[in-house]
Amino acid sequence: QRLWRAPVGQVGYVLFYEGGWMGRTAQGGDQTLHDVGVGLRIGLRGAALLRADYAWSLTDGKSALTAGIGQVF
Repeated sequence: QRLWRAPVGQVGYVLFYEGGWMGRTAQGGDQTLHDVGVGLRIGLRGAALLRADYAWSLTDGKSALTAGIGQVF
């Protein structure tokens, strides 16, 4: 969702859910993981998109912060 857009750039946020199933894990069995999170996107005109995401696990309570350059706005 875009929060702000101007000729110089744009800012937006995302809310997300991720789910994954792993078979035959090292712990000896199948495992399903569920995460939810929020992200910030900053795109400046003529520059790459900057992104930061914070996610927390509904499965084991751990969290993660990631950042990157480039992605569809």
